[in-house]
Amino acid sequence: GHWARSMLAKRCLVAESTRDDDTLLSIIIVDGNTIQSARNDTAHKVASKDSTGNTLIKYSSTKIEIEEKLFHDENNGDKVCSKLFIRMRGMEGEVEGVTANFEVVEVTEELYRPISDSYTCKINTDHLEEALERMKDPLSFCSFLDLIREYNTLPAYLYKVSPNQSMGVLYNAKELLHVLAGGSECTSFGYFRLYWRLAEKITDDGTECVKVPGHFHPANSALPIAPEPFTNLVLSNLMPGLISEFITGTPIAPLTEIALLYSGYLIMHMRHDITGVSATRTLR
Repeated sequence: GHWARSMLAKRCLVAESTRDDDTLLSIIIVDGNTIQSARNDTAHKVASKDSTGNTLIKYSSTKIEIEEKLFHDENNGDKVCSKLFIRMRGMEGEVEGVTANFEVVEVTEELYRPISDSYTCKINTDHLEEALERMKDPLSFCSFLDLIREYNTLPAYLYKVSPNQSMGVLYNAKELLHVLAGGSECTSFGYFRLYWRLAEKITDDGTECVKVPGHFHPANSALPIAPEPFTNLVLSNLMPGLISEFITGTPIAPLTEIALLYSGYLIMHMRHDITGVSATRTLR
């Protein structure tokens, strides 16, 4: 339906700027359907003020290429800005072979108005580099920022979760999750979901799983993860059909055909290998 198409069309824009020992990091989530039209409108507006550009835009065949670089403008309160590099080339008639190049800077949130969500933080550069190295998809070799920026997905740790779960997981009475193994390998959340649908399933200790290429252990669940609140922002804006929440408001990712996965619980174990876990917490 329209709602699903709207969610799938959203795109994440990420800006990074160094400030001494820190890095300004911003994520802006926009409607992907408006990106090209907003850029083209800006290109036509800029070109109309130039004699050559004004002639070129009168021809529908004119080829327009636009590249975008995001940065934090120190002279504008560190707002995220888009620097657009616009190249035009005439393809027919009297403008064939005629070119024009322009550069323009726009505040990103104004360029792609209305935006869906945004977040900016300042983080120690060394800590950020450590997180980028740790939260990396070994198949594509993309860090969590690369996955957000280029693929609209997140890195995800892989788990083998028991198909036999407490009814409380389904009915919000309590949170109970039985993790058989996992937490030591990761890939991208989007790739795992695709591979789960296409790959032949194997049975491991009575549990239906898949073995992702390049990984040693079978898994049936992938937990999307990034430094908060990036996980929440990406999941809630780009993958709302893939998540739900308890009455506490805690976001959770789905188990594949099993139940709902309480992400906050597994996050506590992200740096440790789990051989067997069973935990219960009563909601109050």
